[in-house]
Amino acid sequence: GGGGGGGGGEPKVEPVEEEKQADENVEASPEAVEASPKAAEASPTKAPRRVDDSDSDSDNDEPEGVFIRIIGDEPAQIFNESDRGYQEPQPIGAMPPGTIVRGHVEGRPEGWFELALSNSSAWLKRDPKKVEEMGPLLKQKLRVVVTTATPVWMVKRWMRGTEIEVTVDDILAVRDLENDRVRMMVEELVRLRLGETAFETLVDSFFERAHKKRTRLTKARGYFNTQNGCVWYVNPAGKVVGLHPDGSRIQDKVLISEDDTFLTIGQAFRLDEERTCSCIHWIRKDDPEKAWVWNPDHSLETRVRLGSAF
Repeated sequence: GGGGGGGGGEPKVEPVEEEKQADENVEASPEAVEASPKAAEASPTKAPRRVDDSDSDSDNDEPEGVFIRIIGDEPAQIFNESDRGYQEPQPIGAMPPGTIVRGHVEGRPEGWFELALSNSSAWLKRDPKKVEEMGPLLKQKLRVVVTTATPVWMVKRWMRGTEIEVTVDDILAVRDLENDRVRMMVEELVRLRLGETAFETLVDSFFERAHKKRTRLTKARGYFNTQNGCVWYVNPAGKVVGLHPDGSRIQDKVLISEDDTFLTIGQAFRLDEERTCSCIHWIRKDDPEKAWVWNPDHSLETRVRLGSAF
């Protein structure tokens, strides 16, 4: 991303016709995935009900694949193809530390991981210094499943087969899904799995957690502009959208540290919460003397530009 902290473009899940429901992906942006989400208390124990088998995955032979997390301090490069010995793979992008993705290793060249993407080929090297292999679908937390490119039928399979508890952090991830239809489908799957009483208890805990999060993010919320001509909006949930002067889009997220002591954006910047001026200062983690200053922007023009772009 530009301006020092913006992320890349966000894949969106487009609604499809009812008969194609099983092919929908439940997906949020990589920026929304925290590197080490803190486990929340599980919902009250109750015998789970079987999830509805409509749109059954029994005839779907697509491999589930495995999940990996980008680790270390530097982004991991994405390549257009694996190394097949006759042509050097070309880098086409990078994923920041903390990003979790689903993909495939079975039947792929040794040492390579193919991302599960529907419209292009993208590969990561399975460097143990760069990636952490997290295992198959049923070993993942729900928040991991819903923040990767995973079809809804695969989420249903997770609901039926996993022994992993659903927690408040999972509900937070589900509520972050931008496709309303997909979000409601996944919420209903959770309701069916837990039962009505346990689900409502979990939702109550979610609203309490969401209120605390919004309060914690107060200083970072609002409309801003920066000296390089970018404009920004941070919503109450911490999602960041921005525009470069040329109109290219930026998407990122303000994250709360696990110990609740600081806010971050991107991989390099932490909010200076000791300043009392109206502007906000994102200071570099590796060089606190350098700051990225965001000035409040109350103009109608900025709201219209951002509203039209997103």
